[in-house]
Amino acid sequence: MATRTLLGSSDNADAEDVVLKADSLGYRTYYAVSGIRYAPKQLPPVEVLDVPYLGAVILDAARLPLSEAMSERQRLITACNGAYHDCSKQDQILTFHRRLIDSGLIDAR
Repeated sequence: MATRTLLGSSDNADAEDVVLKADSLGYRTYYAVSGIRYAPKQLPPVEVLDVPYLGAVILDAARLPLSEAMSERQRLITACNGAYHDCSKQDQILTFHRRLIDSGLIDAR
């Protein structure tokens, strides 16, 4: 909402009224990982990384142990070339979601 006027919406627009296409600049941001007295692991070699992967990337860069779910997200980064919602292998994304639901980690409504 802070950038809505830069994206063509008025100052008075409610969040529900701001509709953006998937490739809109409104969905883009920059991220970097750097360490203090520590060399983090390299970031995934993808041009664009969708937000659902960011937690797994940061944990992996910090060399922290990854849960099974985070390890699967790491695998999906490679399989989907950094895409999540627009991944060409939606069956793998949906299988991952089903495993999260079945394990009780997320609640589906």
